[in-house]
Amino acid sequence: ITVAETPSTIADTLLTVIDSTGAGRASVILYASPAQWNIVVPEGTASGPATLVAERDDGSLAYGRLLIQPVAPAIFTCLLYTSD
Repeated sequence: ITVAETPSTIADTLLTVIDSTGAGRASVILYASPAQWNIVVPEGTASGPATLVAERDDGSLAYGRLLIQPVAPAIFTCLLYTSD
């Protein structure tokens, strides 16, 4: 699955990341439940404090705080050894 194939809205809710420069970008939603959202931080988002805004179609808003930090892409593997 690619980011282009994932939704930016789920259950009539749009998530926007507002970065430390004040720029707002729609985020891609990978998973959503009543207690958790897994998102892709949009490309070009500035490092530093950010705000996540959840906006429903009815106009209601919810806010969350994020700290955006630069990272390098990596692949992690785990080997499990068992003895029979």
